[in-house]
Amino acid sequence: MAGPGGFDVTEHAANGVVTLALSGELDLQTVKELEHQVERAVAAGPEKLVLDLGELSFMDSSGLRFLLVVDARARRDGSVPRPLAGC
Repeated sequence: MAGPGGFDVTEHAANGVVTLALSGELDLQTVKELEHQVERAVAAGPEKLVLDLGELSFMDSSGLRFLLVVDARARRDGSVPRPLAGC
């Protein structure tokens, strides 16, 4: 778990599903780290990508925008069904 003001991404993969569990604060300072983690996970070719937002303590508009972009791209490409969960 992330410390105060921190951000952490924990990855778990099983049966074609990659789950990225986010904790801490997703904001302008940390969204690039999430972007990197998502790109790396998608490049591995999972059947599903799940973003678990349950442990986020804060998300600003830059974090929300990134989640919407990931969702739109996945829907457009059809490459990763239902990319967002835990919202």
